[in-house]
Amino acid sequence: MGKQKNSGMKILQYILGFMMVGSFLFFVLGQLFLEPENNLAESTFGFFEAEWEQVLEDGREIPFDVPGECTEVQKGDWVTIQTTLSPEQEETWICMRSMQQELKIYV
Repeated sequence: MGKQKNSGMKILQYILGFMMVGSFLFFVLGQLFLEPENNLAESTFGFFEAEWEQVLEDGREIPFDVPGECTEVQKGDWVTIQTTLSPEQEETWICMRSMQQELKIYV
């Protein structure tokens, strides 16, 4: 009985050892031969220049500078700002930095 248990443990050790070596080889060979998933070298970045407007609760629109301070808003209230994208917009990504705000972006 003890010999069968010892034999089963040896088989399990071999299987787990092969899996560990296989995972390591997969990682190393993937790093060497697979294409990188990021293409930062091909990208260019720029600032998005637009005329922003703050939409107040009564529907009025007032000019707004980004980054800027919102007027007529209490702390904790939602704020809506809007702009129109140019038809000649070539970039397909828009990134916004938000440290302490919760954002909902609609395009």
